[in-house]
Amino acid sequence: MAGNIGHRTARRQRTLYRRIGYWLGKEFRGKGIMQQVIPDFCRYCFQTYGLKRIEAIVFAPNEAFKKVLEKSGFQLEAIHKDAYYKCGEVIDGWRYVIFPAIDEFMPDATSSS
Repeated sequence: MAGNIGHRTARRQRTLYRRIGYWLGKEFRGKGIMQQVIPDFCRYCFQTYGLKRIEAIVFAPNEAFKKVLEKSGFQLEAIHKDAYYKCGEVIDGWRYVIFPAIDEFMPDATSSS
C-alpha cells in the first residue's frame, strides 16, 4: 500500500467539520500524489457530508505537509503553541482549514428546479 487518507470528527457529536490526516510511504513521497488526492478527497467530504469546513493539524516540524495543504487550497487558521507531545518533545500544532467553494458545491441559484 502506498498510503492512506482519512477523516474524523468529535465522538458522539454532530459537527459540520471533519479533520483529515494521511500517511504516505517513504518511497512514494515527493511525487505529487497527495497534491492530487487531497482536493478530490475534500470535494468528496464536502459533497457527501454537507460540511462547512475541513481542518488539518500539522505538527510544526512537518514542512512537507504544510506545503501540500497550502497547494491544495488550505489556509493557516491558528497555531497551537506547545499543544502536542510527540517523541518525547513538546511541539506546536498548526491548524489549516479549507471551506467549500461556493460555485463548486452550492446549487446554481439561477437554475429553476
